[in-house]
Amino acid sequence: MHISPNTVVLKDLQKLLKDVQSLKSQLSLIAMHAKGLVDLIQWFESREVRVHQTYNKVAELINTYRAMAQEVHSTDAAINKLCVKTFHDVSEKLTNYYNPDQCKKKPRFFQPAHNFLMAVRIFDPQQVCSLDLEALPLYSIPGFDADCKSEMDKYLPYAKENRSRMTLNEFWIKAEELFPNLT
Repeated sequence: MHISPNTVVLKDLQKLLKDVQSLKSQLSLIAMHAKGLVDLIQWFESREVRVHQTYNKVAELINTYRAMAQEVHSTDAAINKLCVKTFHDVSEKLTNYYNPDQCKKKPRFFQPAHNFLMAVRIFDPQQVCSLDLEALPLYSIPGFDADCKSEMDKYLPYAKENRSRMTLNEFWIKAEELFPNLT
């Protein structure tokens, strides 16, 4: 049989279905421990402005599954081995999708907005004071230019001073006149 890019998925599915019991067990485990994933999906559905928190939320989920891969889930060695493998695979797939730069080879599916999501955290006064600004890919933010960069020296102390006094929207409405390029 000729394997074209369109039939690779079918071959992958065929391989998965060879061990139906293992697949059922893995799906059951994920369903039992998917609260973090469901919570994240519901968090994304909110109408609040939250893009500045997205990077951290997904990284948290990845770390949760990594930690679960290190835990003992059953006294039955076979079930425990399956649990560890499942949670390890979930964390690896999420890492490969979310941060393809950490992969040895570029994955088939990945999040192209990764650098943007990492950089946009700078606009959250709650986070900006703890970020390594030199490591942030700020120019991946559309419209971020040298004028924006020049306002950073004034923005950082302002954000630190006012971060707990107001909501994110209130902060940026008040900051609009002070930092016209950043807003």
